Amino acid sequence: MRQKVQRIDISSHFDKDLNYNGIEVITLCNREHLFVFDTLQVIDLKELLRSTFGILELNSLVSH
Repeated sequence: MRQKVQRIDISSHFDKDLNYNGIEVITLCNREHLFVFDTLQVIDLKELLRSTFGILELNSLVSH
């Protein structure tokens, strides 16, 4: 999921020709699970993943 979220182009959410509704659909587990996010949720999700993996990386550096 991390790579799928990183590939989302936020700027397309502000261009009505590229993403008219401002939503993003992400599927997981061979399309068994479906998530629908609006622009603000995508921004929050990107920040959450960036922060989470940053903390995990710091944790692995400290614990060694």
